Amino acid sequence: MTRERDECEEATGQPRFATRGEWIANLATRFVVHPVSHWLAAAVVVAWLVAGPLVLGWTEAADAIEQVVAGLSFLMLFLLQRSQSKDTLALQLKLDELIASNPAASNRVLDAEDVSEEELEMFRRHFALLQRLSREASPLTQEDAYRRHEEEQRVRRRGRSEE
Repeated sequence: MTRERDECEEATGQPRFATRGEWIANLATRFVVHPVSHWLAAAVVVAWLVAGPLVLGWTEAADAIEQVVAGLSFLMLFLLQRSQSKDTLALQLKLDELIASNPAASNRVLDAEDVSEEELEMFRRHFALLQRLSREASPLTQEDAYRRHEEEQRVRRRGRSEE
């Protein structure tokens, strides 16, 4: 049965989920970002404005909607955080794959999400310098700019080691 389900999911292009909870969270995330859900929320607010005070009175209606909004906001916080974390992880894996597959790319940045802020700043400066060199070296190729950068790095290292 599992094999048939996997083949069916692969054929339909629908994502596979490890747990029912993951499936529900994905479904809820897709519903929340859909334009229909925004119109539905607006209709609920209008219906509450019209019917709430007539049925419950202004104070009770305000308390009721306040509790509903607070509960939904609390749930949405975790739902959106989960969705963003999953999207960030997927994006990070895709970038890691691109970096690993390009022989000219620096593998030092593969674990950039796990390094200290100081090291991240060093990476940022490194690539900002490469970008500047590439702009300055308009008639040069990017490989020439990178070689120039590497030479500057060697000179800097020698200068530090002499100190």
